[in-house]
Amino acid sequence: MRKIKLIALLLAIVPAVSFRDHNKNHLSMVGKWGIYHTVYTENNKSVASTCNVCPQVIFKTDNTANLTDEHGKTFRLKWHQKSDTLQIENTINVSQMILEENNYLIHIKDTTEHYVEIELIMMNRGEKKILRKKI
Repeated sequence: MRKIKLIALLLAIVPAVSFRDHNKNHLSMVGKWGIYHTVYTENNKSVASTCNVCPQVIFKTDNTANLTDEHGKTFRLKWHQKSDTLQIENTINVSQMILEENNYLIHIKDTTEHYVEIELIMMNRGEKKILRKKI
């Protein structure tokens, strides 16, 4: 009977810890993310671009990622996360890449029990990518 109570207690604690970690900006990028918006500056105004068919990126534990664009074409990336910073390296030279080779600041925008939404902010020019992942 004690084992059942212990298991029930652990199951109640684990989701709470996971949610708490997201709120403290200790977020792991590993997993499948949708890229829903790009926000950039044009003529000193902030412009948001929303997709009809959204690209997806799957960050893997071996620090590689597969980025699938809106046409279904897949690109391989390398990535490294350190605290609230994400570094992306493209393994091929592609202009107009959805996630350009750059350093990004990770900012958690919204978290619910179903998903986490973040902004990846390019450190050299402030362009933002809005990503969402199911929890």
